[in-house]
Amino acid sequence: MKRALVLCLALAGCEQPRTELMIGVVTDIRAPNLIDGAELLVTRAQDGFIQQQVSWQISGLPNQPFNLPGTYGVYSDGDEIKLDIVLTGLKGATPMVTRRAVLNLVEGKTLFFRMGMTLGCSTKTDCLATESCVEGVCRNVEVNSLQLPDFDVTLPGTLTCNGGTGYIDTSTGAPLPMSADAASCPPELCFEGTCLKPPPGSGGSVSDEPSPVDPGNTSPDAGNGGSAPDAGTTGTAVSTVPCPTTPAASISTTDGLSGYTPTVVNITAGQIVRFQMSPMHDVVPLPPNTHPALDVPAGTTECLQFFGVGSFDFTNSPMTFTGTVQVAP
Repeated sequence: MKRALVLCLALAGCEQPRTELMIGVVTDIRAPNLIDGAELLVTRAQDGFIQQQVSWQISGLPNQPFNLPGTYGVYSDGDEIKLDIVLTGLKGATPMVTRRAVLNLVEGKTLFFRMGMTLGCSTKTDCLATESCVEGVCRNVEVNSLQLPDFDVTLPGTLTCNGGTGYIDTSTGAPLPMSADAASCPPELCFEGTCLKPPPGSGGSVSDEPSPVDPGNTSPDAGNGGSAPDAGTTGTAVSTVPCPTTPAASISTTDGLSGYTPTVVNITAGQIVRFQMSPMHDVVPLPPNTHPALDVPAGTTECLQFFGVGSFDFTNSPMTFTGTVQVAP
């Protein structure tokens, strides 16, 4: 069985009722290809005092410990301490993606806050000091704790809304399941796969209220050169779909040969590409111009529909050859 990652950071005593924040750590990046470890740093926002710093490996293998999703508990004896939390995805000792949030514990509440290490943030370098990259866009690091849901044991491994990011179980690469009511979550309250509460004082209405964090710079960034895929009007640039009889293009591999056939395909927005992988070759995203859905395991056939316009790059797990889907309007 996969071992849950649980860390209790004793900021004060352990009196009941517990004032606690359960941090759910997730990723859409297949391990150990682009990340093979992570580090969690929790400091006191008031003075920068380090409450805890812990790192761990992500095996990416079934039936092995230390895979994601994982859960960490931070608690006090009632003090509403303001925390500065930094989560970093690592490849060896090299930081690959960083997620930061600043929020308060809430007296007498055990709340759940999901933090994602996402591929869309691995090349995002233009966020301000008061911002953090969240699912590919820059957002204010301040989070309204009063909008966080109460903790439930099902939350770490279940998404309660669909924000378009394909978070996975790193031990298998399988997508995390959606809760039965995920589709009913208003889009403006969907935050890293968690359906938040409406802002206090809104009376349940969210239409005229600010989002849980200031959106800041919400324009996707192409990274160091190239053209960033545009999600268009669909909200999702690439989606896995059933394979039609005749897709617009097909990409395949052959064991014993190094490369995709063809290496580049040209389609228009809305068309479907079939990826037919031989047992020894796969498809994984290749930053900066890519999408998490470009993830096809070896020995499988999957079809992807491209709504975004631009270049979508991919590679194999050893990163020995690459391919591109060029999408025109």
